[in-house]
Amino acid sequence: MNKTKVSQTLAALVSLACLLILCHPDCLAKSDVNQSLQVKEQEALRLESAQEYAKAMNILEKVIETRSKQFNQDAFKKSCSKPGMTDLGVPDSANSRTYIQDLERLGWNCDRSREFEKGRKAFEKMYEINKDAFGDQNDRTVAALNQLAMHYERAGNYSLAETSARKCIDIQKKLTGPNDIQMVSWLGTLYHIYLDQDRDKDAEQICKERLSIAEHNYGKECPYVAGLLENYSEVLSHMGRSAEAKTFKERAIAIREKTHTKQEHKVNASVMPKGH
Repeated sequence: MNKTKVSQTLAALVSLACLLILCHPDCLAKSDVNQSLQVKEQEALRLESAQEYAKAMNILEKVIETRSKQFNQDAFKKSCSKPGMTDLGVPDSANSRTYIQDLERLGWNCDRSREFEKGRKAFEKMYEINKDAFGDQNDRTVAALNQLAMHYERAGNYSLAETSARKCIDIQKKLTGPNDIQMVSWLGTLYHIYLDQDRDKDAEQICKERLSIAEHNYGKECPYVAGLLENYSEVLSHMGRSAEAKTFKERAIAIREKTHTKQEHKVNASVMPKGH
């Protein structure tokens, strides 16, 4: 038998083995469970859209109870390196990234329902899973920590919120440097924490930092910079510095009039910050 036929035979045997595994009663049963969970997740999504957050929360709690039993840390790490797949080559709907996504959705729905203790547990679990899988110095872990910081802010726990937000900023600086555009997002979380507490001077300092980073990455005349100028203008207005606020507002208006149609597509095609 030549090498080509050997390779073809081995490939056929591997395909047959995979088919037999997938057709095993246990696999079929797991498939049924996953389909049921996906239906429930879709229903929760519908309820979220209808702003029925408490009902969505109740559904997601039950879904997560099942998914937590299927979760596998090694598969999670591999599914993140190969989006949509686990180490077995099976769509990743059973035991890794979907579980993390459900935890995040549960946290948001809990917070919207003012069930902050439940929300805290969901966001802390999501953060711990990412931290255990990738360590502290990782962009996935930082993103999960930022979600936790925003939860603390919504719950009114400003001390923990500020500590978590500052940790995100410090790690991001080490990972990508102080002028990385993702810094604007993490600084944005801190900005909102300060606004909630009427810490206008601190919020103004954050406005300066965000604006400097955005201009460094995108230049002084892009719609994203205009949005940050508007934030800055609002803070200045709140501080009673009307003349300065007007200057920033007028600059933002000028940028929007000049670039809305010509540069907005270009900016949106860039890697834009998530969150605030």
